[in-house]
Amino acid sequence: GGGSHSSSGYGYNPRSSASASAPSSFSLSSAVFLVETANGRKHLSSHWADEIRRHWRMSPRPDQVPLSDGSLVENFQALECGSAVLRSRDGAQKLEVRLESQIGPRSLNLPNDLESEDQKVDLSSVGKYLSAQEQRRLPDSDKECSICSEDLVAAEKAPVPSWAAARFPSRAQAASVDDDGDVVMEEVHSTSAGSTSVASGPVYQLRCGHVYHTECLKKWFEQRASCPLCLKEFGKVVGTQPRTGSFQWHVDRTVQLPGHMGARGAIMILFEFPPGTDDAGRPYPGRREKGFLPNNCQGIIQLELFKVAFRRRVMFALSTSLTTGRFKPTFNIHIKTKPRGGAAQHGYPDNDYFQRSLDELKNVGISVADLPAGMDCST
Repeated sequence: GGGSHSSSGYGYNPRSSASASAPSSFSLSSAVFLVETANGRKHLSSHWADEIRRHWRMSPRPDQVPLSDGSLVENFQALECGSAVLRSRDGAQKLEVRLESQIGPRSLNLPNDLESEDQKVDLSSVGKYLSAQEQRRLPDSDKECSICSEDLVAAEKAPVPSWAAARFPSRAQAASVDDDGDVVMEEVHSTSAGSTSVASGPVYQLRCGHVYHTECLKKWFEQRASCPLCLKEFGKVVGTQPRTGSFQWHVDRTVQLPGHMGARGAIMILFEFPPGTDDAGRPYPGRREKGFLPNNCQGIIQLELFKVAFRRRVMFALSTSLTTGRFKPTFNIHIKTKPRGGAAQHGYPDNDYFQRSLDELKNVGISVADLPAGMDCST
């Protein structure tokens, strides 16, 4: 669906020429979930919304989401496309998600906005510690740590692996140990949905949904940065994209993209790389590409993921073009360079483009789980 062909007639003309370089204020907590009823659309309760957000950030994303009251969200992988269905006591209802985001004009400018290339996995950003209450609620199939093959939830002592037991007191309450060897009891926080989260603890759930002893997971991450069960990568993939360049975006409400007639115009994006040399000193020419995203849930999610990819140097790559034989910046994640013409012309409509884009991003280790959760969305 993408390509390197520039569009004519749709210039990149942000209303403000001073595109401020600023971090995104976007978070998934801005998402609003609605269902269609006989009396029109209605908002889901905050409790349901929080449950759905937590599953939205899982990687891989489940296709079905069981909710705590027995309801079920089906076709969840197509949530942004408007194809998800909520099955509850009220029957089957179409589930819609809307996002509010202040979109530009803004820009990211490299090298200033490059992400750190540190590959170390930070537990504060890849999942959450489970409270004692959450541990008890785990299904039987999840109550064993697959790293050490021991129980996660112990009735008479803190749930820790036997190899680390000397560091933990034998107590019914969940506890952790700080760097000095002192016992730190769970610090419990209430959330808006009435659930609890803990700042630390001996049981940890990754964003992919799999649960392990915290100590086992720390040791595992010293050797590899992936989930032991599903192999979801939690260490950052850093690419070969030029270290100097810019990514700009703004909304043009006069541009309507075929296939997205309900969108509020289009998000206009622009990538620019000046001529330079790669890390090995090999020269490459400059490149300038503009593109189009729908200003709706799909486009906003893509824009936010493109920002992550750009800062990690995986949006583009430096490689030899198959068509010209030149060493230059090439697409890693394809963009729509024309507003019309369909997939064959690198434009819209293209019903499969959003999913292909997510798949390309997944191949470089980026998913919705990398987006800010916000205060109302558990990490």
